[in-house]
Amino acid sequence: MNVRNFIVPSAVLAATLLSGPAFAAGGEPQDGTTLKPIRAVAQPPQKVFRGHQADQLLALETGVRPRDVRMIETTVAHDAQYELGWQKRTERRFAEALGPERYNAWSSGHSIQLYSPAVIEEANRMAGRSSGRDTLDRVAVNP
Repeated sequence: MNVRNFIVPSAVLAATLLSGPAFAAGGEPQDGTTLKPIRAVAQPPQKVFRGHQADQLLALETGVRPRDVRMIETTVAHDAQYELGWQKRTERRFAEALGPERYNAWSSGHSIQLYSPAVIEEANRMAGRSSGRDTLDRVAVNP
């Protein structure tokens, strides 16, 4: 049997269980303090946009036209090849503007965050929110 697969994990588990002061006192700290529950931190408002609105916001974020965003989305969704050189250049510019991490997440069908102030302003307008307390601070789009 391999030492790494059996003995080392068993030794680490035993050391963890035997050395923890919280376990010696029945799960409570020995200094008499009590553990308080963690409260959820209030997140700023966020809205996830889909469809035509998402295309418009992605166009603002990347600098390509909304119809080109739809062309890229359709091509990626169907795992197709671009027919013309300008389509490849547009897709490359779109991918560079989003960055590799956000582009890969978006092309895999996951929601991504958009950060541009122009995008957030447009998203607030699309959501019908005026400037004030209930405006969106974060925006996400889903393909």
